[in-house]
Amino acid sequence: MNNQLSTRVPLKRGNSNKTIVTVFVIIAALVFSTFYLNISFYDLILGLPKFVLFFFEKFIPASTDNLLQYIPTVAETIGYAVVATYISSILAFILGILISEHTNKFKSIRLIVRGFVSILRNIPFIIWGALLVYI
Repeated sequence: MNNQLSTRVPLKRGNSNKTIVTVFVIIAALVFSTFYLNISFYDLILGLPKFVLFFFEKFIPASTDNLLQYIPTVAETIGYAVVATYISSILAFILGILISEHTNKFKSIRLIVRGFVSILRNIPFIIWGALLVYI
């Protein structure tokens, strides 16, 4: 029995002050946002049943009236996604080879490619999406 107690891993207790501060900051952000946006929780609670009814009336069951009209567009979107995945995989492979010290002995090329990839990685996906949709 004593041997079993010695092999147990003690649980680490969390810092309760840090937890209290985190919860307080989250609640403060909610309260500030509510007052800043002039949101009425009373109207929100009263409008919730209307929203649920609207959701179930309009979306469940799904309307299949225009399904044949949407199938080509959906197929085209999936096709773009597949082609974009292949192109990005090939480009990533080429850039990965150019960045590697084992395959590219030219330090200046490695630094330029690393800088370019770093710029691409630091632009959020939502901005890339907005740019590509616009194009």
